[in-house]
Amino acid sequence: MISKNFFYAAFCVLVVAAPVSAQQKLENGTSFKDWRLACRATEGGAQFCTLIQQLTARDSGKFLAEVGLQPAEIEGKKGLVMALSTPTDMALTMNPGYRLSYETDVLPMQWRTCSATACLASRLLQPEEVSRLKRGHKILLGYQPAKATESTLFEVSLSGVTAGLAAIGR
Repeated sequence: MISKNFFYAAFCVLVVAAPVSAQQKLENGTSFKDWRLACRATEGGAQFCTLIQQLTARDSGKFLAEVGLQPAEIEGKKGLVMALSTPTDMALTMNPGYRLSYETDVLPMQWRTCSATACLASRLLQPEEVSRLKRGHKILLGYQPAKATESTLFEVSLSGVTAGLAAIGR
């Protein structure tokens, strides 16, 4: 399992994290259908929550990825970052990407860092991407392992994402 400290630390490096307002105290682990909250207190005492979904292979139970949707503040505006945490054996010259199940265009993510336990890629979502996620049912996500001849592709359910994003102010 990926270290949550790695996941949070990597997020904080990407953009300015947007804490949850004090009036919105959320409980760590709260489920929104297929998504759940991962919350922690920041150094200033504010609460910071990410909406996450961990994915494993159906046949083997092997870890495939953890997808996170993290609130961010970009130039004073509310934003959302999609992060992908994967096993470490990635072909870093080939960026991962995602697409909504009913679309054909793949939207690229960028590799950000790797540690001994995971690699992290992210994408700053545009407002129209967030709207499409809220209306969608699933996304197809993929990455290229270094020792594989084909990409690893998997579906990510969007069931509960709208309620989860509302809970974190997005």
